[in-house]
Amino acid sequence: MIKSQTAKPRGVIFAAVHPGLWAGLCVAAGLFLSFYLGWSLTRDRLLGQAEDNAQMRVLALEGMLTTQRAVATVISSDTEVTKALLDPAIRPDVSRKLERLRVETGSAVIYLLDASGTAVAASNWDGQESFIGRGYAFRDYFNLAVKDGTGYQFTSGVVTKRPGLHLSNRVEKDGVTLGVVVVKIEFAPLQAAWAAASDETVVTANDGQIVLSSDPSSLGQRESLSDVFEVSKPIQEMKGWTLRVGASRAMAVYAGLASATVFLSLSAAIGLIILRIVQRRRRDAERLSEGMRHRQALERAVSERTAALTAEIEERTLAERRLAELQVNLIQANKLATLGQVTAGVAHEVNQPLAAIRLLADTSLALAGDGSPGLEKNLSKIIGMTQRIEKITSSLRRFARKSGGHVVPLRLMEALDNSLLLTSTSPQAKAVRVIIEPFDRDLTVLAEAVPLEQILVNLITNGYEALASTKDGEIRISVVIETNVVDVFVADNGPGLAPTIEKTLFQPFATSKAGGVGLGLVIARDIARNMGGDLDYVQKLGTGGACFQLRLRRP
Repeated sequence: MIKSQTAKPRGVIFAAVHPGLWAGLCVAAGLFLSFYLGWSLTRDRLLGQAEDNAQMRVLALEGMLTTQRAVATVISSDTEVTKALLDPAIRPDVSRKLERLRVETGSAVIYLLDASGTAVAASNWDGQESFIGRGYAFRDYFNLAVKDGTGYQFTSGVVTKRPGLHLSNRVEKDGVTLGVVVVKIEFAPLQAAWAAASDETVVTANDGQIVLSSDPSSLGQRESLSDVFEVSKPIQEMKGWTLRVGASRAMAVYAGLASATVFLSLSAAIGLIILRIVQRRRRDAERLSEGMRHRQALERAVSERTAALTAEIEERTLAERRLAELQVNLIQANKLATLGQVTAGVAHEVNQPLAAIRLLADTSLALAGDGSPGLEKNLSKIIGMTQRIEKITSSLRRFARKSGGHVVPLRLMEALDNSLLLTSTSPQAKAVRVIIEPFDRDLTVLAEAVPLEQILVNLITNGYEALASTKDGEIRISVVIETNVVDVFVADNGPGLAPTIEKTLFQPFATSKAGGVGLGLVIARDIARNMGGDLDYVQKLGTGGACFQLRLRRP
């Protein structure tokens, strides 16, 4: 008799299909989540970098525009330039003067137009592209300067055909317009620096036209950045101008794909492990018939293997968490390094208008002749003040240089003098009395000059700020010499620190100042420890205010 085949119950079929279906769904969901996590983290990192780069590039561009606008303003007030518009005989001398100013200020070209818009003097007077004798009355920057006193226009040159920004200032005498001074800026070096970066940068004018770009082929177009994460910043010096920085979206996609690939690899590895476990359990199940004792031994082996896998997964999770923490610390270290560049940039930007002020004062002193003694005295004071500012900015540039990492014997008094000079321009410096208690001026310590000055500048500046609302404010600096170390105490008679602030004083980003960053004392302590010393907050008994102890090694 032939036996009929019976269909398998639906529950059996579902039980067979159900685990595989759920495994596939879990893998698909894991792939999607891993891709999204990698993509979103990379996107946030790229946007953060683009934000920082945009801010730095806007500051650089605004600094250049401010400097060149100051050049145009100073030249329009120059007596010799005014005379050149009335007396053609001195125009060659003015052209040579404009040539010197162009080299000193980094301008592309400087030229002088008379009231009809004709160039009568120019920094390129002796070149094939000389502007002298050419008419520019049709240019907007000329008409705006005649009408409003100042003007600007971004356009290509009539002679050079090179695009640039033209800044203009009216020259007048006794209320009568004599002419216009024009300073042209070409941004080729700035755009070349942008082109070397990994992101894209464009600057658009009021009408949306691209006037500056890291890609020269896009100049003059009205297209926005495409397929990028974009950050935009307004340029305060040029109303309507906007700087945009774009980071490639493809990097985020690649990061997402990499995360998904890692997840897929891990899933495959775990799948193989599970498959082996299943196969092993299947073989163990076949041996269960041999006896209960053998079965118990196999179950113990499986339990131990499962515990080992759990420990391995926990160890891998801990390693991934440590990697994430290292990445966060690396980003933070990069931000801290960026802060050190600001001081050098400020010193560099201040020197250009200082050169123009110094030149104007020297010229006025020479023109004074046998005139009023008071005029010569005032001009001499201007020259002296510019020399003092130049000394301060020179100290700032030296202060901003990267340290060499070499600890050598150096005079402590010299470091104190330089630090007081660097902080002498603080608004509170005139209202606070600084007292240095006597000690051996030839005393030497083991340190690096610039990092040691950085610590002292931070402590003195904090003292000035703490004494902002204190009458008869006083900062007292004392030195205690021991056998192997020297302790420098910087104390003020201000309100002191609250107990809650003392506990977090050396923690990053913990600050009690309204506009503070909370990094000064953290960096200062790290510098001191790198030189083999230390920095700490101490409170002397019977005194108010705050007191910091800087410990340095002796040679």
